Amino acid sequence: MGRSSLVALAGLALAASLAAACDNQGTQSLYDVIAPPDAIVAGFSDFNSDIYTIAPDGGRLTRITDTPGHVEREPVWSADGRLAFVRAPFFMWTHEELIVAGADGSNPVSVAGDMDISDPAWSPDGSRIAFVEGRMRFAYEDIRSCPQTGLARLFLADVATATSAPLLELAAPDGCPILSTPQWSPDGSRIALASRGVYLVDVASGHLTELLPPTDAVAAAWSPDGQRLAVAVAPPEGAPARLLVVGADGQGLVEIARQSEWIRSVAWSPQGDLIAFAAGPDEVRLFVVSPDSEGLRSLTQGANGGFAWSPDGQRLAVGLSNIYAVDVDDGATTRLTDVAAWESAPAWSPGGSAIAFVSHRDAQSGIFAVHPDGALTPLIPTQAGPSEVSLGPDRRVIAPTEAFVETDYYGDEFPLTGGTLSPDGRRLAHLVPTADMQSENCGGDVQDIYVRNVDGSEITNVTNTPDINEMEVAWSPDSRLLALTSGAPPQCHFIPSRLEVMKADGSERRLLADFASFRGQVDTPEWVAEGSALLFRVTYLGPGQGFGASAGNAELYTVNLDGTGLRRLFEPTGGDFQWLLSPDRERLAILEPGTPKGWRMLLGNVDGTDMAEVAHGEGELSQLQWWPAIWSPDGARLALSECRGDPCQSALLVVNADGSGLRTLVDPFMAFEPPVWFPDGSRLAIVTHPDPCRIGEGLPPGHLEVVDVEGGDLERITDRCVIRWIQGWPSQ
Repeated sequence: MGRSSLVALAGLALAASLAAACDNQGTQSLYDVIAPPDAIVAGFSDFNSDIYTIAPDGGRLTRITDTPGHVEREPVWSADGRLAFVRAPFFMWTHEELIVAGADGSNPVSVAGDMDISDPAWSPDGSRIAFVEGRMRFAYEDIRSCPQTGLARLFLADVATATSAPLLELAAPDGCPILSTPQWSPDGSRIALASRGVYLVDVASGHLTELLPPTDAVAAAWSPDGQRLAVAVAPPEGAPARLLVVGADGQGLVEIARQSEWIRSVAWSPQGDLIAFAAGPDEVRLFVVSPDSEGLRSLTQGANGGFAWSPDGQRLAVGLSNIYAVDVDDGATTRLTDVAAWESAPAWSPGGSAIAFVSHRDAQSGIFAVHPDGALTPLIPTQAGPSEVSLGPDRRVIAPTEAFVETDYYGDEFPLTGGTLSPDGRRLAHLVPTADMQSENCGGDVQDIYVRNVDGSEITNVTNTPDINEMEVAWSPDSRLLALTSGAPPQCHFIPSRLEVMKADGSERRLLADFASFRGQVDTPEWVAEGSALLFRVTYLGPGQGFGASAGNAELYTVNLDGTGLRRLFEPTGGDFQWLLSPDRERLAILEPGTPKGWRMLLGNVDGTDMAEVAHGEGELSQLQWWPAIWSPDGARLALSECRGDPCQSALLVVNADGSGLRTLVDPFMAFEPPVWFPDGSRLAIVTHPDPCRIGEGLPPGHLEVVDVEGGDLERITDRCVIRWIQGWPSQ
């Protein structure tokens, strides 16, 4: 997947081909034909980009990874059920690792690291993994234009020794880079690459052989015996698309089909006697032809949902809106599903008695399996939209997960996406509109708080208060309690004037503070230290002011969980302010931008004691509403941005937590997004202004750079002006 998907992404991966084919097909259950009884055959990434696995019956959800500050992507399964995946710090794609683990996540081992890793592919015997290093240098290039911005390399990782070494530079004879997912030959001796031309790599020697010169090849597939390759060639303007077969020794090149439209996918039958291919950008037609160019036949059209060979090579499963089985001898078509929904991405079970596919059946969307007699088995409910699900050629289904809840107010199902994750990573809290209410000349949706497990199970309305509008929610550090703000009549319920706390199941709800009589708007509750108290802001609204009024008269308060100890910690002198808790929640930093002398920073304990000004400056903190400052992970320093000059140019400053060492690190830098601390607190990743670089009519892009907080030395990470924003570690 692309790096831009490092914000809150989610996905499922179904590997239906882990088990060997079984002879006794007639008596097997779907569970048996997809995998051995105890095998874990599917994996998905949640919105924090951790990897989970799930059994084919939808049970035994298992978390495989739990690595704050990192994402895991591109999971691939070996033939014996081991998992390999790429682990990457957020947007630090030059420091990725290739991890190999058991199917349950046990014994993870890094077999390659500290580089840009893409497209891992297991060897047939599971001893090695081929991958591409350097693909991200070409992420914004059209590879057909032959960009001259550097070369990628093909690496081999040895799983037994947990070592990796480069096999060769991926350069064609004409000097252009070769970028293609490595495709192992069935005997594991060679790797095919289809990128403009078609190339073979001898694994033992690293020798690169050009099978076909640059011809805009778009796909290649090994024959089952490893002796030939089928190659789809995209047409240059005005020329037909061609399907070619060439021997693995470069001999015997044959054109077996010619089409006026683009050939988009190619697959040999398991017996190697036929090749199926799909052609056309819109109404895709499905064809079969023999490898010696005889018997070209059109089987069906409208095959936009993909196709797959049956293990016996006698049928093709085809996504034609619904799922069909097509006999390759006579073209007879059997409809296996019949619903008013888009169904696609069929994949045969190894035994041939079931077909897994993706269906979009309203709230029942997910991964299903159908038997030749039409019996349907739901495997994994995903509730994913049609545009969010796909099946790759390796039979891995990619689909985000959602949960749905039915509300009385809407009379329909409401998707629970996103949500606030509990610190233990097990549950999500959601705000869901469930009613309508009028109060003090205002009205609209009233929200309740729903809590569910991360796998979508046990969805519960934990408030169920049609006369109270819950607004914000914050988990306690131990994941047992929820703090919330709320609004209720007779005041406008859109103004959250109350701070409350309750158990995560909604019981023992307690009102801690109510500022309704003072027209005070309560917001931003934060737990301190061990969860013994809460910090929150109160903005006093003048007569006639409503929700969203300016925070011109705001104060910071604290209160204990039993409702005692309510007191004001801070009243600004310049109007606005922001505060930040240290990573251990024991120290409090307050930034006030609008004092007569400029901005100032105060630092003290979370109970308000020992609060003192530790830093100040004459400029403005122009980014205060986006990110007032950022604590380093160890709580030793804070980074902040100061606006200097007219027009404003942002400077990056750093100050020690005791107020000493205030210094400028970078001036100017692009402050549209906050910088990102490295986990050890030694460096910051930032976006700097380009020189000169513009894309389109919008904001200028920039370079991604790393700055050392001690020496201030800058290191440029990107070679091109492509960076518009960066994202921090989720643990911050």
